[in-house]
Amino acid sequence: MEEIKKKKNKRTILFVVIPLILVAIGVLVVMHIIKKTDEELKKNTLPDNDKVMTVEKREIVNSISGTGKLVSKNSESPSSDGIGMEITAVYVSEGDVVKSGDLIATLDPSEMIEQRNDLSKRISDIRSTQASYHSDLDKATQRSNENKLNRLYELNQSLAEAEAEYNEANAELLNSEQEYEKVKDSEGYVDQLRASQLQFTIETQKANVNSLKSEVDSIKESIDAIENPEENLFDTDRTVKQYDDGINDSVNALQDQIKEINKRIDGANIYATMDGTVTSVSAKVGNTYYGQGICTIEGVDDFIVEAEIDENNIPDVRVDQRVYMKTEATRDEELLGKVVFVSPKAGGGSGGGMSDILSSLSGGDDLSSMMGGMNALGGGDLSSMIGGSSGASYLVKISMDSKNERLRLGMNVKISIVTEEVKDALSVPYDAVRERDDGSKYVKIIEGYDPDREYEDGEEPDYKISEIDVEVGMEGTYYVEIISSEIKEGMQVLVPTGEENSTVDDLLNMMGSAAGS
Repeated sequence: MEEIKKKKNKRTILFVVIPLILVAIGVLVVMHIIKKTDEELKKNTLPDNDKVMTVEKREIVNSISGTGKLVSKNSESPSSDGIGMEITAVYVSEGDVVKSGDLIATLDPSEMIEQRNDLSKRISDIRSTQASYHSDLDKATQRSNENKLNRLYELNQSLAEAEAEYNEANAELLNSEQEYEKVKDSEGYVDQLRASQLQFTIETQKANVNSLKSEVDSIKESIDAIENPEENLFDTDRTVKQYDDGINDSVNALQDQIKEINKRIDGANIYATMDGTVTSVSAKVGNTYYGQGICTIEGVDDFIVEAEIDENNIPDVRVDQRVYMKTEATRDEELLGKVVFVSPKAGGGSGGGMSDILSSLSGGDDLSSMMGGMNALGGGDLSSMIGGSSGASYLVKISMDSKNERLRLGMNVKISIVTEEVKDALSVPYDAVRERDDGSKYVKIIEGYDPDREYEDGEEPDYKISEIDVEVGMEGTYYVEIISSEIKEGMQVLVPTGEENSTVDDLLNMMGSAAGS
C-alpha cells in the first residue's frame, strides 16, 4: 500500500512540476525574443523613429492641375446658300479623310431654277410693255388730229386691260400677304418653308404690281396728253422719264432676286473647305436643307487642349504659362505646351476639380505619382491640386507643342499649369522643417549615420545630430525650399515619421477639401 501511495505522490508531483517547467521555459523564450527585438530596434531605429532624407536640389513649383480634352486646332462645318432645297446626296461618312475642294453633298436646285425662269419671263414681259409704251407714245405724237379719236380708243382699251391686270395682281398680292401672316410665326418646318417661299413670292408680286401701276398711270397720262395737248405739252418728257424710272426699278428688283436665286443654285454643290478628317455628319438624304453645316471636318495634325479651370484658380492662370501634360495613350511621355487663351467670361460648369485629379492618381509615396506618374519637373514637386467645386469655371486653351503619333481627337489630357517656380532650390520634405516657440525655424542634420551598419551588443550608434537654423522659401505640397549658408546638397536631414504624410491619400486628407491651398 505504501509503495502504491509513493507512486501516486510521484505522479502528482510530475503533473505539477512539468507545467511549471514549461511555463518557465516559455518565459525565458519570450524574454530572449524581447531582448533580441530591443537590440535589433536599437540597431536600426533613430531617435523618435525619425526618417532620414537627403537634401537635394529640385525645381519647386506651384501648379494648377486638372483634366482637359484634346481638340483640333482647325475645325470647319461646310454649309451652303441653298436654303430650302432637298438634300439629294451625301458623299462622306464619319472617319473619311477629305481634301479642300472635295464634293461632300448635293442639293436639288430644280425649284430654284423654275423660280428663276419665272422671274426672267416677268422681266421680258415688262420690257416688252415698256417698248410698246414708247412705240405708242411716239405714234401718238405723230398722228394727226384725225387719228386722235382712234388713238384715244386704243389707249382706253389698253388702260382697261392694264387696270384689269393691275387689280388682279393686287388681289394676288393681298392673298399672299394674308397667307404669310398665318404661317410666319409657326414653328413647324413645313410652315417655315412656306413662309420663306411666300416672302419671295410677295416681293415678286409687289414688283409686278408697281410695274402695272406705272403702266396704268402712263396710259392715263397719254390719254390726258392727247385730250389736252397744250396743257401737257411740256410734261411729256417728264412723264416718259418717270415711266422709264418705274420700269427700271421693277426690273432691278427682279434682277436682284435672280442674283439671290443664282447664289442658291450655285450652292447646290457643297464642297470641303479644308483638309482633314470628317468627325461627324449631320445631313441626311431626303431632308430639306436649312443652312446648317453638312458635316464637321477637323484637322488631325495640329491639336490644342481645352480645359475648364475653377473660379478660385483662374486668377493665377495667364497666357504663355508653361504646361505639362500626359495622356493614357502616350503613357509616361511628358508632353509640353503653354497657355494660349484664357476666357474672360465664365462658361458655367465645374472645371478640373478634385474628382478629376483623384481619377488620375496612381498611388506612391510622393506627389510625383500624380497625373499618371507625371514627374513634370525633373524630380521636383507638384504643389497645387484643385479642390472640388460647384462654382463657375473658365475655358482655358493650351497649345500642344509636343508631337506624338499616338494622339487622337477627344482624348482626355491630364494637365499641370505652372504658375510659379524656383529652379535648383535646396529642398527637404515639408515636415523636416521644425519650428521653435519663438517662431524660428530649423532642421535636424544627421552625420555619420549608416542604416546598414551592424552594431555589437552594448555598442551605441556614433552618428551626430545637430540643429541648423534655416529660412523657408517657396513651399510645395511635399517639398519646401530651405535657405541657409550651412546647408549643402547631399546632407542628411531627419524627418519626423509621426507627422509625415507619406502617401498621396494621406496628403490629400491633410490638405482637406481645399487640396493645395
